[in-house]
Amino acid sequence: MRVPPLISTPEAVKTELDLLKALEDIEAAFSIIKKKGKTVDMHPVDKNYDNLKCEIKPIPAGDKMEKVIKDYVRMTHAPTHNSYDLEVLQAFELNKSGEVESFCDYGTRRLLWHGSRITNWMGILGRGLKIAPPEAPSTGYMFGKGVYFADCASKSANYTYPTSREKVGIMALCEVCDDSSLLDLYRVVGTCHNYGRQVRSFVYAGVIPCQIFIKLLVWLAMKKAGSVRRTEFWTASVWPLFQVSLGEINPLMNADYNANQLPKGKHSVQGVGRNIPDPSTWITLDDGVVVPCGKLIESKVENATLWYNEFIVYDVRQIRLRYLVQLKFKYNY
Repeated sequence: MRVPPLISTPEAVKTELDLLKALEDIEAAFSIIKKKGKTVDMHPVDKNYDNLKCEIKPIPAGDKMEKVIKDYVRMTHAPTHNSYDLEVLQAFELNKSGEVESFCDYGTRRLLWHGSRITNWMGILGRGLKIAPPEAPSTGYMFGKGVYFADCASKSANYTYPTSREKVGIMALCEVCDDSSLLDLYRVVGTCHNYGRQVRSFVYAGVIPCQIFIKLLVWLAMKKAGSVRRTEFWTASVWPLFQVSLGEINPLMNADYNANQLPKGKHSVQGVGRNIPDPSTWITLDDGVVVPCGKLIESKVENATLWYNEFIVYDVRQIRLRYLVQLKFKYNY
């Protein structure tokens, strides 16, 4: 039997933990699939959609919110991300069961982007966003272990990991107020190493069913609303917009792996970028949530090490799923 490679650096540990995270997301997807429906004769896709406990409602073409989202994508596309253009194919309004009641509003509510691989979205829609547990290493988390958001669309778009074949990504818009345990999975890290290729094969084997299923859910929502307008969504990515309550923000210019240990009275961290959306064109929605929609301009903040803003919260109760956006990557080569 071949001896597995030694995990000798924090970076190697982070790589293996990322592998376990992928396994967890796939497990979440299959757990949803395995749940029984309300009725025996319910179609499997309807049953799985129902098990998510998350309403996905297409936003009609020409709707005011569709324009806001399209402007947000167009105006906050960073000049350094010039290898592709983004086209919004369809936007969806999300209503996750229980989120309104559990939402912690510290003020400074913003609609921010969060990008992730399409294989992760069944777990996110079904269980919500998660924060790495205390026993996980902080390596790879520039501002400590939390949930990271951006006000620059293309910055989050890069985290959907599109390819020339898989050109469509999913992003969420979340309301963020600035201001299930993974322990058992981390305990089996040695077991994962013992199985090596087999574990990785399982991860990649699970990718296709998850991709197909999340797209089936999106298609089902569109079909129910009678708004299936394009066939190209099968090769598209999906992006959510989150409502995030940032509260009192702790601005940081440089990386701080212990940033999650917030000063008293602070509720979130902002990794300050050299470029920010022009505040003069920000939009306030009817419910008071601010959409930082504007052309990127220089922040004129000295010593900022990031090109673009990052916002981090360390309590998932400050996050609310609001919109899911399906985008097509149009490569310039």
